[in-house]
Amino acid sequence: MTTRERVFEHVAANPGVHFNELVRGLDLAPGQVQYHLRRLESRESVVEESLYGRTHYYTPEFDAWERGALAVLR
Repeated sequence: MTTRERVFEHVAANPGVHFNELVRGLDLAPGQVQYHLRRLESRESVVEESLYGRTHYYTPEFDAWERGALAVLR
């Protein structure tokens, strides 16, 4: 499994995960995670949303209301 696939799978398994939690969960360098997130966002595989002072990541099937609810739960 490639690093990009690992990042995507982690986001899919943990919708609403914030950046620092993603870095810790994958045990990768922050720059490496950021690079792969940007690539996934450009392909519309991952959605980024800043809520409540943190940047959260989701797969595209979540609408704005669901993203907000998941961010509160995180």
